[in-house]
Amino acid sequence: MPWYLSRPPGGGSLDIHYGIFRRDTDGVREASAASTEFMMTCMDWARPVSATSTVLDLGSGHGGSTHAMVERFGCRVKCVACVGSLGLRG
Repeated sequence: MPWYLSRPPGGGSLDIHYGIFRRDTDGVREASAASTEFMMTCMDWARPVSATSTVLDLGSGHGGSTHAMVERFGCRVKCVACVGSLGLRG
């Protein structure tokens, strides 16, 4: 079994993605943070995000990425989560 399959999702962070494991010692929390940071960097490269921006977060889940975007960019984020017991939220 690959090492990354032996790590459960979650880890107490604000999101539940496996993420980007940059070091062998990274846990899910660090990998999730690295994944969110990479996503926000790519977003900002593609189209600069500012406090006047509105971002649509499809599949927002518990909102970990949403919180990170608001904190980093000061933007407005509209969320849609449709996952298991989370139901549909906007």
